[in-house]
Amino acid sequence: MKERQRQRKSWGLFIPAFILLGIGCGLLSGRPDVGALAGLGTGFIAMGIAKMINSPETGVSTLLVRSAFSIVIGAIFIIAGLGLVYFPAFIWPYIGALVLIIAGTWLIFMAATRHEAEKPEEDT
Repeated sequence: MKERQRQRKSWGLFIPAFILLGIGCGLLSGRPDVGALAGLGTGFIAMGIAKMINSPETGVSTLLVRSAFSIVIGAIFIIAGLGLVYFPAFIWPYIGALVLIIAGTWLIFMAATRHEAEKPEEDT
């Protein structure tokens, strides 16, 4: 039990580690704000991948449910960071729309998988 708690705490260390790496790379390129957002996004994605790799559960749907939130949030932060570089004024309305679309899709996915898990087993 303690090993599992220690493992969960170490997953969270990906976020500050990648933020620091991103800020350092951003300072070298003259854009620490973009580096921080890209590092934050990469940290969330790394945390999601670590959850998938180290998860004792099996099955694609179980692994996706456990790590998809981290990966989606990470992708949004990376897109926001890239938007600051390439489209500073144009990207933000699209980011808001993308977040709403992803949230709606995620809720549909969660409702569909929860419904499958609640089906009673038939005796044969």
